[in-house]
Amino acid sequence: MIGRNVGEIIRLFVFTLVGFLLMFVLQPLIYSAGFVRLADIQKQDLWLSDNYMPAATIVFIVSILATGIWCGWNISSPPSDGKAAAARSIGWWLLLLIPILGVVAALLFAVQPSATIGKLTGIDLPILAAMFSFDVLVVYWAATATSTPGLAKRLPPGAALFRR
Repeated sequence: MIGRNVGEIIRLFVFTLVGFLLMFVLQPLIYSAGFVRLADIQKQDLWLSDNYMPAATIVFIVSILATGIWCGWNISSPPSDGKAAAARSIGWWLLLLIPILGVVAALLFAVQPSATIGKLTGIDLPILAAMFSFDVLVVYWAATATSTPGLAKRLPPGAALFRR
């Protein structure tokens, strides 16, 4: 039992670390290396530091917050049986709203126009939204699907793929 709990904790930290590396190392590198070119941004490095990094921080923090609430809830008040666990699954979906709202807030922050930097266009926004959505998949979904403790371990969608 202890080994299984340690594994859940390790997976939780691994997915959080992977999400951190994606958001704060790989994705900025994708932009700065020119793999994704922003149409109307004159100073891409300045946009990365002034707009992208704070927006990514919003997504990262709210995703960790939602993950922490979900895991903490299931540790401090585990469902008593299968029926209670099934009823709790709606809580996972409601907590998903926190990262979704975080992505919306981050996109609104990232599109703030600047006279020296420029502004994101309609072409750039879907790419950034896709990146942030992928980050939520890693930090919230993958972390909860692999690390939810106890009877609730199969509640996150796709958790059965990881829990055989």
